[in-house]
Amino acid sequence: MLRTILLMRHAQAVDGHSTLRDFDRSLTDEGRLMAQQTGSCLNSLGVGINRIIASSALRTKQTAATVALECCPTATLSLHDGLYNGSAESFASAIWKESSEDEATVLVVGHNPGIAGLMCHWAQQNLSVPPATLTIYQRDAPDWLHFRLHRTPFPGMVCVLQNGCILQQDAAFGNSASPKA
Repeated sequence: MLRTILLMRHAQAVDGHSTLRDFDRSLTDEGRLMAQQTGSCLNSLGVGINRIIASSALRTKQTAATVALECCPTATLSLHDGLYNGSAESFASAIWKESSEDEATVLVVGHNPGIAGLMCHWAQQNLSVPPATLTIYQRDAPDWLHFRLHRTPFPGMVCVLQNGCILQQDAAFGNSASPKA
């Protein structure tokens, strides 16, 4: 089965110098627009998402919900306190622990440095990961365990989005390569 993983850093959040706990920081208006544009772009690419896994921090929940409204309103949402300030390994582990075998496409929304670490590890290159960056990886795999962080070969990176715009896309990836769920 072709499995697709989308890794996304949350969209732009309010400044961390307020009286709010970092965990409770919300998206800015620009951040909500970034997340909406990302969801619209995924929709135009024909990407269907079965499950969304996100940190339970407010800004990641808001990013996940906004993206879902645009491209996958019926996706199952799984929120995890442990992904707040999570490592690359914790994000990878959440994928194979949370995803059902009948789910082909999973979106993971998280925070730096963990989510950027996983993006760069799987891409096998240093990537710039500002807010609302999303990378898409694909691989034929019989189950989600093959996406564990330390397994090789790595899944292939097929697309990079920033601010809802395609920065990089493999020619074979798009509407016909990733049908809506």
